[in-house]
Amino acid sequence: MSACDVRAHQAYWELIRILQDRPRKSPSNAGRGRERGGCVILVLGYNGASLATGQRPPTPANPMTLPAQDKKRFRTIAHSLSPIVTIAQKGLAENVLKEIDRALEEHELIKVKIFAADRDARREIIAQVCELSRAELVQSIGNIAVIYRQAAKPDPRLSNILRHKAH
Repeated sequence: MSACDVRAHQAYWELIRILQDRPRKSPSNAGRGRERGGCVILVLGYNGASLATGQRPPTPANPMTLPAQDKKRFRTIAHSLSPIVTIAQKGLAENVLKEIDRALEEHELIKVKIFAADRDARREIIAQVCELSRAELVQSIGNIAVIYRQAAKPDPRLSNILRHKAH
């Protein structure tokens, strides 16, 4: 996700929190369509801070971030790989997630081919795949995404990372 997407996501959840905290209809106004309190307007500043509260919302913790050198090395390795998993019309089904999890455990670095209607849908699917499989997005070009998750016990015969170190 880009920084802009993260800020938009944070703003959405902050708006939901503010709307949930606002006063509800009072019993005397029930049925007349009037509410106590006013309208909530959320305006974001240039740095993502809410002007309503004056504070920046907490950023979600990213369990894994790869250094730029590792991402560059992984992109080099992934160049010669073929997509292992394809996500098509049915989307991100349970079986697809199991296959992605198995492939990440065996190979650590995989390519995923995604057939989606547009860029936004593709980005959303990639974000879901990374979140649900606890993996890191290395690269996304067109309908191909390269994702990485370090294996608990990498197999030197199957791991794309270990096999490439041997060369």
